[in-house]
Amino acid sequence: MTQTRYSQFKEEIKNLFEDKKGGVSVAIVDDEKTEFFNYGPDSGKHSVYEIASITKVFTALLLVILEEQGVISNDKRIGDILTDITYQDPNVSDITLGELATHTSGLPRLPNNLGFADIKNPYADYREKDLLEFLSGHQLDVDSKGKAHYSNLGYGILGYILEVVSNKSFPGLLHENIFKPVGMHNTTVNLVNDPPSTSVLDGYDKKGSCVPAWQQQNITVGAGGILSSTYDMSLFLQTQIGLSKSGLSPAIEKTHIPFVVNDEHQVKHGFGWIVDQSETGHQVLWHNGATGGFKSFIGFNKEESIGVIALANTKVDVDKRGRWFLTGKS
Repeated sequence: MTQTRYSQFKEEIKNLFEDKKGGVSVAIVDDEKTEFFNYGPDSGKHSVYEIASITKVFTALLLVILEEQGVISNDKRIGDILTDITYQDPNVSDITLGELATHTSGLPRLPNNLGFADIKNPYADYREKDLLEFLSGHQLDVDSKGKAHYSNLGYGILGYILEVVSNKSFPGLLHENIFKPVGMHNTTVNLVNDPPSTSVLDGYDKKGSCVPAWQQQNITVGAGGILSSTYDMSLFLQTQIGLSKSGLSPAIEKTHIPFVVNDEHQVKHGFGWIVDQSETGHQVLWHNGATGGFKSFIGFNKEESIGVIALANTKVDVDKRGRWFLTGKS
């Protein structure tokens, strides 16, 4: 990684926030140090943002951890776990947890009975009964099964199933198995019935209107409900790269293995991660996220021992800049 790219990345991030409400917190992690820089009046390394769909990286890692503990297997079918449903389509019952984790289940991006009662808080009223009703009546697109099609729905189901099989709450599982071992003391989730005790930044949409962080139900939180800071996420990056030890290394390494290719876009997937390649031919793993007023990016190149996390409480393309920083690709 050249100093020129470092400097250009910082300058491009800074330029994103000229004349905009909100701000961004960024951490660059390498084998020598972690460097933080922030733009915006409320932005700092301990400021708490929605990380949005980066949550999926944690949900997938949690699946692998629970599999190592003997709690569940990724080839377990959802019909063997959610047994109170009468499935009109047996193909829905046959979906495995591994397929949920790799976006190959054939499920749509969102359920068709998600009503968006409040567009500024779209998941707050989507409850367990709504999900079970959807699964009961859904007819799977069998041509999509086995191919990678991004599904927030699938990850919401996965998080919910991990609660069911462990008899523990999803936030509790995250704290016990990931947040605490890594030292992420300012990271939590945003549930309707259990709001976070920590202060969360307000987000801003493209028009500059204030958009609070989205609240989640337990059947959607696994897709996008985590709140965190760049400081905490830098600790998570260090464990991903192998720069710090948390006891999670075997599980983490399993999530890095690329084994699914999205036929349409030629994108490889691991468990939770999108698998890319740098201009030098090294593997780069990344994920991004977006909600009504937040954008996020995390990624790393393990071979070069470098990673970046960017959290913004406004709608700007931190993900495009982060991917370029790591891969050299526009």
